[in-house]
Amino acid sequence: MNGLTSAGWRGLVQRKKVHFINFLVIALIGSSLGFALTRYSRRFVIVQYIGQQLGLRHDGDLSFLSGQKKRPVHLERAKGMVVPEWQAEEMEGVVGFLKENTQLEEAIFAYPEVGNFSFWADRPFVGRFPIASFSWMDEAWHQELVADFKEAKPRYVIMTNLGHRTFPKEWYFRNKTNIKKFDEVTSLILNDYTLVKPYESVSLYKRNES
Repeated sequence: MNGLTSAGWRGLVQRKKVHFINFLVIALIGSSLGFALTRYSRRFVIVQYIGQQLGLRHDGDLSFLSGQKKRPVHLERAKGMVVPEWQAEEMEGVVGFLKENTQLEEAIFAYPEVGNFSFWADRPFVGRFPIASFSWMDEAWHQELVADFKEAKPRYVIMTNLGHRTFPKEWYFRNKTNIKKFDEVTSLILNDYTLVKPYESVSLYKRNES
């Protein structure tokens, strides 16, 4: 009788150990998943959106560009794009101007990070850097960009308005040598070109007649 009781206790203790280990494994997995989901829900809007659709969260309006006036862009090469209203008007205005005032194979210069206008307007870009700031990674590349610009003498330039929020200096000028490169090209544009039409984030410039 005592032997059976002792064996029974040993079996009970063994089962308790197994249950405890299983609990620890499940708790570890659960806490890991919970921590990951919490982090993701704070960092990624899509997780918050899914939570809303499942009725688990109430974070307010998480739709694209919520709180802003937005609309589709009416350009052949920007079909399907929905952007803030001001940006749509800017894109259509700049592209419309370039299509009306330049030839199909006439290169335009977009500076420093608005090379997408070349694509939208279906016009070639100057040199081999459609995004001019790519040339900042190497001094020789920057000098190549400057030389190409001087040689091409494009009639029209699209340039981001100085200080505009779409080109934050705290991002692009962390490397201080970029400031000198930016200023050099900007000076060339402002010295040799005249403002034609300003928009919210960019402006169109035309080369001065010799």
